Amino acid sequence: SEGVLIADAASLKVIESNGAVAQLLSESTQSLQGQAICDLFTAASWETVQTLIVAVQAGGRAEEVHAVLRHGKQDVRVAASLFRQSGAMLILLRLRPAQTLTARADSGRQARMLDVLN
Repeated sequence: SEGVLIADAASLKVIESNGAVAQLLSESTQSLQGQAICDLFTAASWETVQTLIVAVQAGGRAEEVHAVLRHGKQDVRVAASLFRQSGAMLILLRLRPAQTLTARADSGRQARMLDVLN
């Protein structure tokens, strides 16, 4: 399932996350609260995620990016959106395991090949 976390747009600290994010990071949802988003990714991936966040904060639409989580070194696809709640600007980050996307693409290719062969 898709990992979702909400962070404060100013401090970039996690406010809330779902169980899927906690599972991806091998941490509890409680331990994620208050962590800086940059601490969730490898240094190289953080630069990519930060660029995504800046683009979204500037009001633009940004494509998903590939990133690697610091804990477990898992490859994920990250999407971001900005929203306002109770006067605060918040960032919603969606994290999807990259191998899930690859597996879906592979199964789609296999199905098309079987159609051709049949």
